[in-house]
This record gives sequence, C-alpha cells and structure tokens, in this order.
Amino acid sequence: MKCEYCQQQVAPDWNLVAFLMNSPQQLKSLCDHCLSRFQMISSATCFGCGRLNDGLCYDCMRWQRQGQPLLQNNALYEYNMMMKWYFQNYKVKGGYHLRQVFSEIFTAHIKSRLADKASCLVPIPVSKATLKQRGFNQVQGLLKNNLVFKDWLMCKRENKVTQSSLDRSQRMQGVSPFQLNASQEAVVNQHIVLIDDIYTTGRTLYWAADVFYSYGATSVTSITLAR
Repeated sequence: MKCEYCQQQVAPDWNLVAFLMNSPQQLKSLCDHCLSRFQMISSATCFGCGRLNDGLCYDCMRWQRQGQPLLQNNALYEYNMMMKWYFQNYKVKGGYHLRQVFSEIFTAHIKSRLADKASCLVPIPVSKATLKQRGFNQVQGLLKNNLVFKDWLMCKRENKVTQSSLDRSQRMQGVSPFQLNASQEAVVNQHIVLIDDIYTTGRTLYWAADVFYSYGATSVTSITLAR
C-alpha cells in the first residue's frame, strides 16, 4: 500500500496478537515520515484557545470584552500545511478511512483532559445537507467507539454554511446555526465539553457554548484536534 501523501510504499505494521487471533490487519494510510510532519502542540499556549502563545492572545481578549466565558480550548496539533492537507482529504473530499490516522490518539487525549469524569462530551454537529453529501460527521469520525458522548446539539437549518468558505469577518458576523437537542433538565448544572476538529476563530464553538449556557449549563470548555 502507498502513502496517500508522498506515494511511497508503506511498510505493513504487523501486530502479533492480531495475527494470532486472525484479526484483519489495519492498513496505514500514511507513512511514518509523513506522520512525523504533523506537529503536536507542546509549548506554551493561550489559556483561552490553545494557540501557541505566551499568555492570553488578542482574539481571546476580544471574546472576554464581548462577555464570553473563555472556552479554555485544548488542541492536540498545530494547524500546519500537513494538517491542512489532512482535512482537505478527510473532511472536504470525504476520505472517511483517514479518521484512523487520529482517532486513537485523539480519543486518548480527550479522556486524559477530563478532570471531571461527569463531564458531558458533545461533538459539534453537521447539517443534514452536509451529512447527506459527505456521508459522515467528521468530528464523530475522529472518536473511537468506546468514547461516550451526547448528541445534545443540532443544526437549526438543513444547510449550514461551512466556516472554511468564509473569511474572518464573515465568520464573526454570521448567525448561530445551533439549537439544543435535549431537554433543559438534562443540561442544567452540567459541565459540557465540546469536541470539534479545528479551532480557527472560535466562532462555531462559542455559538455552541451560548446554547448550553442559555439552558443552564455550569461550564462549557472545548477540545479540538487542531488549532
């Protein structure tokens, strides 16, 4: 099998236990060299959004001035050129098999970040039109089956404008596409942890947070694969 990025041959990753149990071999979509081009965030980051920054960044100061409780977003990887390629092929072109590149490490990261085990994990949803066209929710695709989450958020409209198609000004001036998909009693006093693929401007995540705060959630934080 060839690496989908560099087209070099990918060496099989043999697992003795899986071999002895006659389990199907999981083929790697990317070679080790290309995998190494994804940069994990390991140095100081902004407390509000997870961007590489020494202290609170300008964007988060602006959210604070608007009266928004900061999301304390925690991101696992930098949004570099390799990550841009990944999302173009996974999310835009619908390469569902590419979820396996990050599903295990991202799920483990989410579990490690849950200080409160009673926290409710809520993935950001996609519209019905996007689900029909793409065939999957890219956020849920990044989560392993052993991670319990709540479908407490839904899109108000059949079609939801994709944030990647808008510039910053257009994103910030948009209208929230989300509404609650649960009873208010279920949300009151809960600690909500939003899960998304990318934190760009934070607009999508803050829209989602607003929904939960309006129904009585105690806190809303977020975890994303990339920032």
